[in-house]
Amino acid sequence: DAAPSFMTMLRGPAMVYEVANTAYLDLIGKPREAVIGRALVEVIPEVVSQGFVELLATVRQTGRSHRELNAAVDLARGHGGAIERRYVDFVFQPVTDDTGSVTAVFVEGHDITDRLAAEDHDAGGLQGGDGRLGLGRQDDHLTCVEGPAVDLDRALGHEQGAFAVAALGFRRRRGGADAF
Repeated sequence: DAAPSFMTMLRGPAMVYEVANTAYLDLIGKPREAVIGRALVEVIPEVVSQGFVELLATVRQTGRSHRELNAAVDLARGHGGAIERRYVDFVFQPVTDDTGSVTAVFVEGHDITDRLAAEDHDAGGLQGGDGRLGLGRQDDHLTCVEGPAVDLDRALGHEQGAFAVAALGFRRRRGGADAF
């Protein structure tokens, strides 16, 4: 529960929360008792229209992981349920049983909102006219990495594994210039 990254496990087709660490609960702005044992769409319904539930369903159906960097997510975590935009790097990793069937999706990532805001400030303000950071899914590109985390993923048979993402071995490229 002391891990710096957010983590949760969503079990079954209804994507019911099985576990969620403190960082995840902080991200979504909900107490543990309001999350565990409930379906994702009940706990954070605002993510349905943002495509995250569809992505999770695709991971369940295909058995292939999905990862994104600088993904914007609007969450009702503010005072009185006000929507707050956060930026996250994440992976949705399928979890299989002995027969190879996907039984759950493991979600791991980092809330990078504060870091991006600091970078934005240091760069002289790259914010759009609405005051939000002008970053999103289409602005990011992954570059190939090598190293122990990728080797571990390969050894475990993960085509796109959580270990490589958790090791922060990916470099983000914006406008052709590398940013770490």
